[in-house]
Amino acid sequence: AVILTEGKSLQAETPHVFTDCGGVIGVSRYANTTIDYRPRGGYGNYEFCLWTITPVENFKTLHLQFEVADLELCCDGLIVYTWNSTGIVEERRLKSTDFNSVLTFNGPYGAIAFSSNHIYHGEGFRIALLGTGRSGNELNGGSFVFNQTEGTFHYPKDTGVEEYPPNETVAVIIQSQWKRQNVSISFADITDDLLSVFALSPYYNSSDSTIELIGTGTGEHPDGIPSLATSWDYPRLIIFRSNDSKTGSGFIVSWVMA
Repeated sequence: AVILTEGKSLQAETPHVFTDCGGVIGVSRYANTTIDYRPRGGYGNYEFCLWTITPVENFKTLHLQFEVADLELCCDGLIVYTWNSTGIVEERRLKSTDFNSVLTFNGPYGAIAFSSNHIYHGEGFRIALLGTGRSGNELNGGSFVFNQTEGTFHYPKDTGVEEYPPNETVAVIIQSQWKRQNVSISFADITDDLLSVFALSPYYNSSDSTIELIGTGTGEHPDGIPSLATSWDYPRLIIFRSNDSKTGSGFIVSWVMA
């Protein structure tokens, strides 16, 4: 699988240790992939890191295990999101009771979000990820994460392909760092396929859910797709899913700091 992060190509073949705040991580069935987010001096106030899970090969179940956990439990923490061809499957806040357990989630596509507030903070965390089983479905898709305050991304043209393939699931994340950004879909040629835009909120959000569906659009109603715009302080998640019939030239997502 070839994935992009910050506009640069990354070959996700060998699982390894990820230490940055967010990005695209490849998960394998054969060896652990590790997120080791323990910045020197501990993590800071108002952080929001988002890692997308991209399978190196197909798997059915994602296993997650904490190896180190030093978090301010009142307000800081991790949330796991998983999705498939029908949309978001699960949103799960990880609690202190999860620190000594092996957690399982439906795979292979998803994301892990970490956020902190301004009160206290800890040293961070280290988690190991491993895929098991096979879903039986052909593996198509990938993940793209952008940290710039302004930009435009045309999928799939910016990956060197003129038309997207059938039966794929693609995630695009615009990772706002506590700065209000306007994000919009400025063009879409997606035949009868589906594009969904979500807004994420921090772990300590007072509502029951930290992910909100802003809207969906299909090629059957192209006039409504450019209206999928949001102005928000936190990351946006865009999920594109194609079926097994006609394909198109994709979509363009644009963002700028407000």
